[in-house]
Amino acid sequence: MKMSGKLYLIMLATVALLFGMYILMANVMEDTLIDNARTPEERMEEKEAEERFFPQLDRLYEAKDYEGLVKLAKSEESDKIDIWNYGHYDLLNYYSQYVSIRDEYIPQLDSGSLTKNGARWLTECTFSFYYRCYDNTMGAAGNASEEDIATLDGIRDGFFLDILYNRMGYTKEDMEAARGDIMESNFFHTAVADKFSDRYCERYK
Repeated sequence: MKMSGKLYLIMLATVALLFGMYILMANVMEDTLIDNARTPEERMEEKEAEERFFPQLDRLYEAKDYEGLVKLAKSEESDKIDIWNYGHYDLLNYYSQYVSIRDEYIPQLDSGSLTKNGARWLTECTFSFYYRCYDNTMGAAGNASEEDIATLDGIRDGFFLDILYNRMGYTKEDMEAARGDIMESNFFHTAVADKFSDRYCERYK
């Protein structure tokens, strides 16, 4: 029996909703399991460490010293905290990706020493910036301000699009044709991006 278009759309919407609920429940369960695995003393120690550490991050964030923000977040001082709890995590996360690509992976690409795993990371970060995964509607943590999004958009337009088009050989048409697979249900699917990397990384230059 042939399915009507309306019924098909309803089924797709239901699947998308169930997938979203699954992701939410999985994150909640993971957080609960991690939290329950710690003793009350360990949880208190982590909370106290966050209360000391996060204001340091805030000062750098407010000064727009994003390079310093990333550096401090990766320092030994952050070892006892869950950086996911930081109020500007999205900006920190995506700016960190930018620094990683700029300072580590582009030099590897330039020297011809980029590995398969390196090409995957380059692809993942570049694609995530192309699709603006840091936008609060795209399955990110949802704590990026409009100013944060504008900052990351500037990096996207001034850095990543050049890498995407001129170093990796993708076109806007390629990216839009792949959007439905890579950004299904507004979540970035790393495994799909990796398939593109494995298929085309030999042309990265």
